[in-house]
Amino acid sequence: MNKAFKLVAFFIAILAPACTDEVQEAPISYTRELTFTATREGVSPVTKTVRMDDGSTWWNAAEEISVFYGSGSNGGSKFISKNTTLAETTEFEGSISMSGSKEFWAVYPYSTENSCDGSSITTVIPDIQTGSEGNFSGDVFPAMAKSSANVFAFWNICGGIKFFVSRSDIKSVTFKGNGGEVLAGKVRVSISADSKPEVAEVYDGKTEVTLNAPDGGTFKAGKYYYLTLLPTTLDGGFTMTFNSTAEQGTMESNNAQTVKRSTFGVLKNIDAKVSKWESTWVEPEYVDLGLSVRWATINVGATKPEEYGEYFAWGETEPKTNYNWSTYKWCNGDGNKATKYCTDSIIWDSIEPMDNKTVLDPEDDAAFANWGGNWRMPTDADLLELCYDCTWTWTEQNGVKGSIVTGSNGNSIFLPAAGTMDDTNLKFAGEHGVYWSSSLDTNFPRCAWFVVFHSDRAYKNDFIRSEGHSVRAVYDDRVYPESLTLNKSTLTLYVGDYEQLTPTVLPENAAVKSVEWSSDNREVATVYKGVVTAYKAGTATITATTTLGAKTATCEVMVVEQFINGHEAVDLGLPSGLRWATMNVGSTKPEDNGDYFAWGETQPKDNYNWSTYKWCNGDYNKLTKYCTQSSYWDSTEPMDTKTVLDLEDDAARADWGGSWRMPTDSEWRELRENCTLTWTTQNGVNGRLVTSKTNSKSIFLPAAGFWSGASTSNVGSIGRYWSSSLCTDNLRYAWSVLFNSEKVDKYYGYRYMGFSVRPVTE
Repeated sequence: MNKAFKLVAFFIAILAPACTDEVQEAPISYTRELTFTATREGVSPVTKTVRMDDGSTWWNAAEEISVFYGSGSNGGSKFISKNTTLAETTEFEGSISMSGSKEFWAVYPYSTENSCDGSSITTVIPDIQTGSEGNFSGDVFPAMAKSSANVFAFWNICGGIKFFVSRSDIKSVTFKGNGGEVLAGKVRVSISADSKPEVAEVYDGKTEVTLNAPDGGTFKAGKYYYLTLLPTTLDGGFTMTFNSTAEQGTMESNNAQTVKRSTFGVLKNIDAKVSKWESTWVEPEYVDLGLSVRWATINVGATKPEEYGEYFAWGETEPKTNYNWSTYKWCNGDGNKATKYCTDSIIWDSIEPMDNKTVLDPEDDAAFANWGGNWRMPTDADLLELCYDCTWTWTEQNGVKGSIVTGSNGNSIFLPAAGTMDDTNLKFAGEHGVYWSSSLDTNFPRCAWFVVFHSDRAYKNDFIRSEGHSVRAVYDDRVYPESLTLNKSTLTLYVGDYEQLTPTVLPENAAVKSVEWSSDNREVATVYKGVVTAYKAGTATITATTTLGAKTATCEVMVVEQFINGHEAVDLGLPSGLRWATMNVGSTKPEDNGDYFAWGETQPKDNYNWSTYKWCNGDYNKLTKYCTQSSYWDSTEPMDTKTVLDLEDDAARADWGGSWRMPTDSEWRELRENCTLTWTTQNGVNGRLVTSKTNSKSIFLPAAGFWSGASTSNVGSIGRYWSSSLCTDNLRYAWSVLFNSEKVDKYYGYRYMGFSVRPVTE
């Protein structure tokens, strides 16, 4: 697409060749990329699309307008402002089809419901608006423009009221004229003789306009909010109704008022004129359907069975205007960054330990938070009862579609098909009903369980927690569990083993003592009815949760390949069948450096040199053990010609016992040839991760450096590990493995030096 440009004139003459016959040429249609410069009319009292401190009217960044060339429908062409910050005058950029010589029409904001017939604009003034502190309600203050050039001067279509309240608990305000005047709806707007917008016709007119507080909360006391209205005369005055969570108040004025275009009447502390506040709390009732719990007759937020009520994200207790991950309470803006209710460490995103909670806490339960007492949201098990132990009949009750749910005892409740909230959109209302449970989907903790129904059937399903669904509460006055304990809090198992965990639920008279089980690492260990089965070396947390009351208890499970004298051996699938230890001699975990040993010595020491070496007389030319050349031998005993350490001189056998020993030079070679040795950092420690090429099991070798003289060297950058094999080419040395970030190789080392020891066993 060509770069957009400003036009001085939009119309290009198309010249045709001369002809002998007179022929009427059809208009040629073409599409151009255009840039319009736009200003916005100020309003009185001063405000704006985005209001500046001096009261001027400025454009917000990335605003959108509908542009029509002559006429059009379905929103016309969308043009988007080029400014990235607030601007008094901005340029709108987009493409539009042009044919002939016509005028441009534009309307702010862009909407697919905008249209133009060539002499007027049709747009929608919504009767449900959302407040914005110190500003208009979202994009509901429209303006229109007409031009034959590339400069638009937008004129406001509506007026309204600018008000603030004194109470801090008001959630919505409704305005209506006492004479039933039309205040909102779909309107056709033409240009008057003085070039100002004039409402010519109203379709589907609304006589009441409601302004909801921002983000599903309450209006801030003393802060101005704007309510957009169609210009009209209110001969009988007006009435305003204020709604808090539990009360409603009405203020009526019988004085005639006029709503003028581009003017906002100011009402200060308007709620203070309410003479009496009435309670709007409807005491919820319940019905016994013959199930384990009793079910409410209305949705949370409703006052009668047919009302949809309010919509809640799972684990949130207040409705809001936008339902997605960026507004969801229990994540860091992303469904893969959970901060509460999580059973999968991969998506846990908090410095706190993962909670493994599978049922909502009471403070996060929308039913309990709004109704209190013994009310709560149903669990997954409660929903299953409702689905499969009751009869569902799709019907229409008092003009509202939904299902009558009838229990085995003949009693019933009505569930309206209230749809679901996705972002800012209510979807499928009148077609589907979606009702949350309080239960997490432990296999996919981005999701929670709900019941969904439509004209064909009702069934359990799961979906993302950020969506807004209905809540139908249950009344539960049963005795709840107060505590849950397990017979073991820690458990060590070999791969393939299993063990039964036994739960104890108190008090004894708890109505339900059953528990649900989960594992946070199912690759390592699974659990079914309390039986823990070990599959792979590693750790897992087994969590038991009471199905009633969500009390939890955990058992930390360690699964090991095999322990020999208390030390774990890992089968790396090597041809020899040799198994390698998971840590160095002298370590307590894989990342520890452990102790350092001179070759053939079994104790660490403070100084490593020939004068302190056990198997010489203070000089490498005076060896007393492990010697194959007589010129180095310095003992009255016959030369031993030994090339591999005796077990009594093997640091691994001496320290760990059992069948543990140091690997030979050839066994180190087998490890290098049959495994991938990757330089990495594990828990803050540099080293090589040794991963089998056959079974993918691994061990970690920390880069522990080495000891020479009275100090260590190269810790974190080099690893030196002894073999049990003598270097027969030069008896001062024994064979070792050396690695750094670049290579891994066999290397000799002075026998007196202190290297790490990694044991092996058959």
